[in-house]
Amino acid sequence: MHAFVMRDIGVGGRERVADPTPSRGDVIIAPAYSGLCGTDVHMFHEGTLTRKSSLPVVMGHEFVGTVVEIGSGDQVRPYGETDQLRVGDHVSVEPLLPCNSCSQCLRGRSNLCSDWSHLGILDDGCWADLVRVPAVRATKLPDGVSLYDAALAEPLACAVNFVVQRGRVRTGETVLIVGAGPIGLLSVAMAKAAGAERILVSEPQANRRASAERVGATLTIDPLAHDIVDATRAATNGAGPDVVVEASGSSTAVAQAIAAAAPGSRVVLSGLGSGGTTALDTNSIVTKELTVMGGFASRWAMSTGLAAIAAGHVRTDDLVTSVRPWSHAEQAMHDMVADPTTCKILFDHSL
Repeated sequence: MHAFVMRDIGVGGRERVADPTPSRGDVIIAPAYSGLCGTDVHMFHEGTLTRKSSLPVVMGHEFVGTVVEIGSGDQVRPYGETDQLRVGDHVSVEPLLPCNSCSQCLRGRSNLCSDWSHLGILDDGCWADLVRVPAVRATKLPDGVSLYDAALAEPLACAVNFVVQRGRVRTGETVLIVGAGPIGLLSVAMAKAAGAERILVSEPQANRRASAERVGATLTIDPLAHDIVDATRAATNGAGPDVVVEASGSSTAVAQAIAAAAPGSRVVLSGLGSGGTTALDTNSIVTKELTVMGGFASRWAMSTGLAAIAAGHVRTDDLVTSVRPWSHAEQAMHDMVADPTTCKILFDHSL
């Protein structure tokens, strides 16, 4: 088969490699659509998250596809699912591969596994004709949801973690999303689905602010033209947001998120930066009694995200900037760096 293989930092391309074979409890999936994530770009250009010992590796981790082969033995299924996967099933995949035996896994927090692996980072991923996946990480798409509809299910599962599981957004609350990239936009959609009354979005790119309005933002703010704290206070009668989700990883944005947060509010930091440290206003955190927490990947959130897609809360077309062949992955990574207005590049594996 063909695959996009990363051999070193900044070195990779399309190659012919051996087809994967399923081990016990695995399935082989033919990807239909895959996404380009900012993590892919940081990994390829900077080595973020990957390890030299894991190279070469097939890149790509956001994908949906069709089951084409089943490994031997009974399948362990995701929480809440009992049906065994069959050849021909359409599935979405949670790419983080937990050990299922450490203390965090046994507590149900598989995203904090102490011995984790990850498709497309440490294990071969989805920018290929075929990918091997533990059946427990593959969730069957709901009836009526197409592969294209579910193309963003993996990053949406992350937004479920940040907004619903970590942020605990409740009906009637005001939510501020800082950064309207794919995760920020999907966080807007999940905040709306969770019943937020007001959803404010801070984003410097005009096209992304327009996208935020399409997916449910009640107010968008250009942080280069307006002070976020003043704008959020004005929009909330001086109260400020109950929940803040920082989705960019920018040091400036993190500081703005802390400053804008209302007393007693919850702040979720979900953006991964490019390195370095961020100074926090700890006096503000203390005197406002903020609950500041991280949010990483997803934990058993795929079914919730797929239900949101089935209910019409998330539309692939609202986020996708362009659809390309997966064989153009390297050029797409360069394009994302060169053009900050790019939101989501989707790869169609039939092209």
